[in-house]
Amino acid sequence: MNISRYQVLIKVAELGSLSKAADVLGYTQPGISHTLNALEAEWGIQLLTRGRSGVELTAEGELLLPTVRRVCNVHDDLFHQISAVKGVETGILRVSTINSVSAHYLPALIKAFKQSYPNIRFELFQGEDKENEKWITTGKVDCSFTLLPSLKELSSISLYEDQMVAILPEDYPVDKEAFPIHNFEREPYIYVDGSPRNIEKHFEILGVKPNIQFTVKDEFSAMQMVESGLGISILSELFLRRTSYRIKMLPLDPPNRRRIGLVYNHRTYLSYAARQFIAFVQQYNK
Repeated sequence: MNISRYQVLIKVAELGSLSKAADVLGYTQPGISHTLNALEAEWGIQLLTRGRSGVELTAEGELLLPTVRRVCNVHDDLFHQISAVKGVETGILRVSTINSVSAHYLPALIKAFKQSYPNIRFELFQGEDKENEKWITTGKVDCSFTLLPSLKELSSISLYEDQMVAILPEDYPVDKEAFPIHNFEREPYIYVDGSPRNIEKHFEILGVKPNIQFTVKDEFSAMQMVESGLGISILSELFLRRTSYRIKMLPLDPPNRRRIGLVYNHRTYLSYAARQFIAFVQQYNK
C-alpha cells in the first residue's frame, strides 16, 4: 500500500487539475501523472477522466474516494499517536466554514487552539451550507462550521445564534427600527448566490416573492452595490462586524435568526487532530 499515491489521488480530485495538485504537493506534473497511472494499473480501474477543462473522477473513482480518505486518515492518526508518545502532537485538520464564520469567529478560535496544539496544521475550505454537508459526508473535510440543523446522520455542536439584517444605502429613508420583509417585493433585491437556506425559507413562509434584480457571488459585492444605491440585500449580523461600507443595517420584521454550529460525521473515522479540535471547540464555547 502506497499512501503517497492515495494522497495524490485525493488532492487531484479536490483541485480538478494535475498541475495545481503538483504545485501543492511539490511534484512535477509528469510525476503526478505517473503516480496516478501506477495506482490505476495497481487496481486495474480507471479512476480519472482527463479533458481540456481538467480532470474528474470516474464513477468508480467517486465510489472509492471516501474509503481512500479514511485509509489516509487512519495512516495519519498512527503517526499522530507515535508523535504523541514522543511528546510532539501533530496532524492535519481539514475544516470548512461559511463566510461569516471564517471572517469573524474562526481566526480567534484557531489562535487559541494553536496555543495548545502548535504542530497541528489546518486546511481551510469555504462553502455554502449544503456544500459543507456534502464535504463532511464524502470525507473531504473533518468538520464544518455551518448552519443548523444539519443532516440527521451528522452530529453537531450548537455554538451561537446569528441575526439576519437588511442592508440599505446610507441615504435610504427609515422610519422604523426594523425593516419590513415585504419591502423586498418592491425594492430591487441584490441576491447573494448561495444565500443561507433560512432566508429563502423565511420568504417562502411569509409568502414574499423578492424582487431580484441582481445576483452576485459574494457578500462584499452585495455591500458595494448597496453602497452605490443599486438596491438592498440581506446579510448576517456576524458578517457585518467591523464593516467600513457606508450602509445602514436594520433587523428584519419579522425577525430571522440562524443557528451556527460545528458539524461532523460520528459514523466515520475521525482523526486524532479532528477529535482534539471538536473537544476544544466544546470547551471554548462554554
